[in-house]
Amino acid sequence: MKKERLCDDAAQKYYKNILQFCLRLLDYDGYAAEECTQEVFMLLTVKKDKLDFGQNIRGWLYASAERICKDYRKRESRRLSHITNTLDDIKDQAYDPFSSDSDSILDYLSHEEYQLLKAYYTEEYGNRTSLAEKYGMTTSQLYKKICSIRKKITPQNKE
Repeated sequence: MKKERLCDDAAQKYYKNILQFCLRLLDYDGYAAEECTQEVFMLLTVKKDKLDFGQNIRGWLYASAERICKDYRKRESRRLSHITNTLDDIKDQAYDPFSSDSDSILDYLSHEEYQLLKAYYTEEYGNRTSLAEKYGMTTSQLYKKICSIRKKITPQNKE
């Protein structure tokens, strides 16, 4: 019980500072900074029994935040690269109205899936939270749905 209290105290004392630190590391992306900050304090809770709160817990929090933000940037970079590649693949295989034997890869999607994918990559791309709310889901559910749609339309490598 004592370690949990120490975690709570550390969160109350350092949360805003770690959030500001993450904001700077992530070019002031509030959503990303909040996610990384929460991950730092979740990690603190998970590792509380192994940590010595008598030592420099502040230093541990900042070092963890730096590592978590670095990992987040790598994941985000890979995700954006994958999205760009997927969109390029979709464009390359898009429907040609002048070719009667050409099927659009987007024809494999339901109307709802197509509308969601279109909104995700165009009009609402910058604000995932409002897009998720518009479709009655959480941002996590939205991301999973987009991933499943992309799998559905991404051509398989055939050799």
